[in-house]
Amino acid sequence: MRRTPAPAPAPVPPPAPHRRRARLLVACVAGLVAVGLVASAATAAVVLLGDEDDTLPSWTTRPTTLTGPDAADARTWCLLALAAPDVGQRVVVAERKAGRTFVLTAGEGAEEVCLMPDDVVFRGSPGEPGLLGSSGGGTTAPTLAPDGLESGGSATGGADDGWFSWEVGWVGRDVTAVTVHVSTGLTLEAAVTAGRYAVWWPSYEPSSRHPDETWSYTVHLADGTTREVR
Repeated sequence: MRRTPAPAPAPVPPPAPHRRRARLLVACVAGLVAVGLVASAATAAVVLLGDEDDTLPSWTTRPTTLTGPDAADARTWCLLALAAPDVGQRVVVAERKAGRTFVLTAGEGAEEVCLMPDDVVFRGSPGEPGLLGSSGGGTTAPTLAPDGLESGGSATGGADDGWFSWEVGWVGRDVTAVTVHVSTGLTLEAAVTAGRYAVWWPSYEPSSRHPDETWSYTVHLADGTTREVR
């Protein structure tokens, strides 16, 4: 009996770049309309809107890390602006660039992210238009391989000086740095510390002309090697 050869297996397409899974959230915070795109239904996001501007002339990919009193001030004003209770959250990431301050805080059952104009932090103006933030109940850290990376959520929103996106997540113990490649052409160095990473960048309002951004990662490891994550 003659055997009919089995058909050749179909080629497997390469994995698509990571895409933000977002939903629209509308809320009202301290009497101000708040509109944002957030990745998790367990997280409330706010955007205090001002006059939009499509340019951000002083943008750079490498931020200034905030420490000491500056990081503490960023934490204080983020919690105040989001009306989040202070349960002893620690500052995980705090950095500044292009006239904006980014802070990620985490504590027992709580996690906050704020991207705010420097005036909020240094002049103490929590109602300053253009503050973007999210507040949630916190998420248990996943169990990762030593070279692993896992997103914990991302968001996009419009502010007084344009639109911005951010993402936060976790990395394995051997990860020393993460490079993020955005579909718009931006290449960014994420902040990596204590098993967490965070990154943010100038974005745009999603539309038929400007579809949702996608991004991928280059993970840098302690032994000097790298691997690509999509």
